[in-house]
Amino acid sequence: MKVFVDSSVFFAAIYSAHGYARDLLLLAIDEQVQLIVSQDVLTEVERNLGRKAPEKLATYKRC
Repeated sequence: MKVFVDSSVFFAAIYSAHGYARDLLLLAIDEQVQLIVSQDVLTEVERNLGRKAPEKLATYKRC
C-alpha cells in the first residue's frame, strides 16, 4: 500500500514516540507500507524541527 505523508504527519511521527503517525512510520520501516513524500515536505519537516524541536533533528536525519 502506498501512503502520501504530509509534513504534519512526518513531524508528529518524529516528535512523539506514540500515536498513529509514529505507527505509520514504523509500518514503513517494516516495509508493510510505502510512504510517498515530496522533497518540499522533507524540507518543511526539517525546517519545523529545527525551529520547534531541534533535539529531534538527529532522529529525523536517521530516517
